[in-house]
Amino acid sequence: MTTTLEITPNEPTDVPVWKTESYHDHDMHVCTERLINHNPSLSGHGNEWTFTVTVSTRGPDAQRVELVGAKADLGLFYASQAIAEGMGFLRGRELIEGR
Repeated sequence: MTTTLEITPNEPTDVPVWKTESYHDHDMHVCTERLINHNPSLSGHGNEWTFTVTVSTRGPDAQRVELVGAKADLGLFYASQAIAEGMGFLRGRELIEGR
């Protein structure tokens, strides 16, 4: 008897999820999103992801103070959510270091 395993892919959600990492006394906040308008010239599975990053510090009253933010260059192609997230945190470190 052969057993087949059905894999149900995770459904993308409309609710943005922000992840936070600390770096040099700053907090980096990255949100990834699946792009809706796929580029037909790209081969493969067709997923395209983008990111938004903000950098903040905590003020004396423990409130978060946003310093800068950035979005991914939409001319670039991120094939997975994990790659887009990693690039978002990389961009956050560059912003903190003034690059």
